[in-house]
Amino acid sequence: MNKPIRNFIAAGAVAAGLLGGGAAAFAQTPSTTTDQSSATSTTDQGRPAPPSAEDRAAHEAQKAADLAAQLGLTADQVTTAEQAARAAVDAQLGTPERPTTPPSTPPTDAERAAFEAQMKARHDLFEQTFAQQLGVSTDQLSAARTATLQAHLAADVASGKITQEQADARLQAAQNGDIGPGGPGGPGGPGGPGHDGPPPVDASSSSTTTAG
Repeated sequence: MNKPIRNFIAAGAVAAGLLGGGAAAFAQTPSTTTDQSSATSTTDQGRPAPPSAEDRAAHEAQKAADLAAQLGLTADQVTTAEQAARAAVDAQLGTPERPTTPPSTPPTDAERAAFEAQMKARHDLFEQTFAQQLGVSTDQLSAARTATLQAHLAADVASGKITQEQADARLQAAQNGDIGPGGPGGPGGPGGPGHDGPPPVDASSSSTTTAG
């Protein structure tokens, strides 16, 4: 089984409703119904607060710029290509609905298999279409993402944020498919839509871009 898909399932996407990109969003995105007192409690317990819309937009813009630099393109070209790839996935495979509550019973083996197949289909179509829109091969796209991750890891090592050993471990994990090799750079990397299929097109983010 494809490691990113397996890891995605293990992370709780199946339990979030078996709905492809919608499940991914449910598993990874804090609930919008959380009241302020709950959010404050979470912060008081030492956990990082969820990123704001502005933070996410800035992160997506930086990802597009980083990948564009590796491919010799502009950030606008990368963003436009990613949006077109997401739209193509939704047009061909449908737009998953985001579940509002987890299922009351665990998924069956058949449901897990169906979910895995759906996520792999969305991922593969996104990668192929994204690369096509960029005018590169999927291998070139993957190599650009890896190069971007290496650059960010090297910067983190130089600034003392992580050790070289940690950087090597993260790079190896990305190459093994355990984390998105896009890391800080590269839309469509996993998490983006990530490596487990892109999220559906969102009108509110059409001007900024992001699965997996």
